[in-house]
Amino acid sequence: MGDALGTSTWTVTLRDTTSETASKTFTLIYSADGYPYKTSAIDAVDPWDFYTRECTSYVAWRLNVDGIPFTNSYEFPNSTPPNGWHNAVNWKSAALDIGLTVDNTPAVGAVAWFGTSVGPAGHVAYVSSITSNGNIVLEEYNYLTAYTYDTRTISSSSVGAFIHFH
Repeated sequence: MGDALGTSTWTVTLRDTTSETASKTFTLIYSADGYPYKTSAIDAVDPWDFYTRECTSYVAWRLNVDGIPFTNSYEFPNSTPPNGWHNAVNWKSAALDIGLTVDNTPAVGAVAWFGTSVGPAGHVAYVSSITSNGNIVLEEYNYLTAYTYDTRTISSSSVGAFIHFH
């Protein structure tokens, strides 16, 4: 279960396999904002060649946490515009250019792409979970509060497209 602070809580029960009645319950709390540049200078160049504390940098970091070696030149030998990922507005066309699946189906680990519906540079966010009623939980930077992490739960129909790296 997530909250506005970007934490998730799970209850785990461990059972002693030598006894049918012995068990211990623990509550685990995971903070989703492990982004390493949350206190860095705004718009410094990060290791993925995006600007820190922007949505693109956060999503690049999140994809790398998932084991995808994503950078601004991911799958592009020449990453100068119009090639490459750059601003969020470009991500859908870049994904299509390299043959990634881009559709309207949400999935955990996908990138939610908003195009220019939120501004001329666009916006991307990471899909961290899907609720039982089909809404999606997003992790993102620079949306609700400038240069800051947030989570929000929205209808998947409010997203322009989902980019699937898996």
